[in-house]
Amino acid sequence: MTKTFVVGSNQVRVRSEPNLQGAMIKWLTPGQTVEMDDTSRTEADGYVWWKHAAGWSAERSVNGQSVFMTESQPARMEPKKLEEKDTSTPTPSGAASMSDGLPNVNTLPLRDSLFKRLPVDLEQILFWQYYGNNVFAYNLWRNGKQWYAFSQGLHAGLDFGNSATQGVQVRAGVEGTFEQISAKYYRPNELRVKAGDYTVIYGHLDNPRPFQVGQPIGPDTVMGELEFRGQDHLHLEVRYQGRWIINPLLLMPPEMRNTLIAKFPPSEKYFFQSGNWKQWQKPLDQPVLVLGGGLIGPLA
Repeated sequence: MTKTFVVGSNQVRVRSEPNLQGAMIKWLTPGQTVEMDDTSRTEADGYVWWKHAAGWSAERSVNGQSVFMTESQPARMEPKKLEEKDTSTPTPSGAASMSDGLPNVNTLPLRDSLFKRLPVDLEQILFWQYYGNNVFAYNLWRNGKQWYAFSQGLHAGLDFGNSATQGVQVRAGVEGTFEQISAKYYRPNELRVKAGDYTVIYGHLDNPRPFQVGQPIGPDTVMGELEFRGQDHLHLEVRYQGRWIINPLLLMPPEMRNTLIAKFPPSEKYFFQSGNWKQWQKPLDQPVLVLGGGLIGPLA
């Protein structure tokens, strides 16, 4: 018998043995599903290890403070019709309840309150992209750039852009602890902050500030600056429990997100539509995305 695990937001090592002395074999990638031998559970060196086809990988620390993979629960096959909600507590079209394998956006921890301030000052945001059914992401895919394969073909975050000003600062906007810095995905630098069950990703930063892993981060903490004459924007992405990608607007107080929506009124400029595709045309009417899941939306 096997158990199915989903790799979280970071790569996980595969080792030859269930301990830290085991030789490194390869990496498991974020969002990857792995079938584990359900009789192989081993505790060693402070971690819980499982055996799979490629070797051994750690699920989590024994004390539960670090989690690298989560067990995947089978989703219900019977579709569930969602009731229409008002815009103050929207349920994205195509999203399902927790019993269907996806979190219910109306009961998310820190719903409407994770962000204490905007990461980029409102007057410094000169261009913008919404999360989800995004024209920009759709056109990239059709042009052969499958950058959003990890997010089911849809835009995984919000883009705060400025191509006119050098040195625009990016602040955390949330309370949490510093998790990591990387140049692998959202170049030139991406920083990650852990805030409860959420990982907040700040992508395309220049001059990233030096932090230690576990260092406290506050809403006003400067993370870095927008890359000038490069990406020229912050990609803000929020992942939940290492398995799902959440619309950051849902985690902002209503006044904050309404100010953004008023500055960048929704239109065909932002949300893709065609004769065959009319869903997800509003900023809050967007699906929860499964990290590493299959294509959904107009590209499916």
